[in-house]
Amino acid sequence: MVARRLCHEGMISMIMMPRRAVRRLLLPLGATLASAWAVPVSAGPLTYEQALRLAAANAPSLKARAAATAGARSSAVAADRLPDPTLDLGLQNFPVSGPNAGSFTRDDFTMATIGFSQAFPNLAKRHARAARAAADIGVAEAGELVEGRNVRLETALAWIDLYYGERRLRQLDLLDASLDDLQKTVTARLASGSARPSQALEPDQLRAAIADRRAEMAAVVAQARARLARYTGDPDPQATGDPPILDVDPIRLRAGIDALPAVRAQDARIAVAEADVRLARADKRSDWKVGVTYGRRENPRVPSSPSSPIRSTCRRQRSTIMLVATKPAARISPMSCSGSAMPHSAGVTFARSWRSRCRLRRPSPNLSSSPAL
Repeated sequence: MVARRLCHEGMISMIMMPRRAVRRLLLPLGATLASAWAVPVSAGPLTYEQALRLAAANAPSLKARAAATAGARSSAVAADRLPDPTLDLGLQNFPVSGPNAGSFTRDDFTMATIGFSQAFPNLAKRHARAARAAADIGVAEAGELVEGRNVRLETALAWIDLYYGERRLRQLDLLDASLDDLQKTVTARLASGSARPSQALEPDQLRAAIADRRAEMAAVVAQARARLARYTGDPDPQATGDPPILDVDPIRLRAGIDALPAVRAQDARIAVAEADVRLARADKRSDWKVGVTYGRRENPRVPSSPSSPIRSTCRRQRSTIMLVATKPAARISPMSCSGSAMPHSAGVTFARSWRSRCRLRRPSPNLSSSPAL
């Protein structure tokens, strides 16, 4: 009952605490639980088959290759699709010289534009891009197979080096222990006079040579253990069990040449080169692009109404003829009548004829507005 009450009070106090304080308390607890649950990949001796399985499941390079293959597959999804539409923002007819330079409001032709456009690549290019993406997937998968083969090979070599290196170290330890008996024998022979004094140093020389050999072998074992830990994830691997049996079948080896990862990688690179050739040929074809743009000007000027050349010509001729008709015949200059003297009545008749001609040239509003038959 006391423990339950304390737990209940603790939960109530955590609920009443601020969020930051709760986070500070829970983060170390989560780290402790994670470290407690994080069981090492393998602790203890590893057989040859166990080392290969752990390397295939935990090698960092294989995980990187798998991520690259997944990325190639994701990129291939949008290879043959249309590109995304683009938003276009622009400023046209902005003055950069003259009295209106640098002003957005002085020049009435300055216009801000906004629009969007969509590109339509040709169908051959889209198919070539899809083939190129498929070839990239093949290259990534072949690279994953090659990396898997390399990981298995390096793991096998590291396990074999560690296996035989540890046994050589044990043999050197036995040889070093046997030198104690040799030292006792040499001492007895020196005491009896059957050995020369120089032979007393032979056990020490052998012990020094064994120590050198042991140091070299210890370095080899440390390197092999580090390589095996790199691929298997075991921090301190120990080789145990029997070594693999090297039994090579020549017929099976020749039959599986085409299925080798290196050969498949070369085939994938050839497919990539062929896809690049098709893509280069498809680039020669034209593409389409459709866009819509809206433009806006500030303070637009209203243009003046255009004048009709027919009406202006008739108006000038009518004013000239009326001027000639109203003047007396004696005052008409030769330049006004094109070099000939014109009586008053003749001028009036000529003015009427020109007025009727201009009236015929003028379009009738009733005819222009009437519907077509």
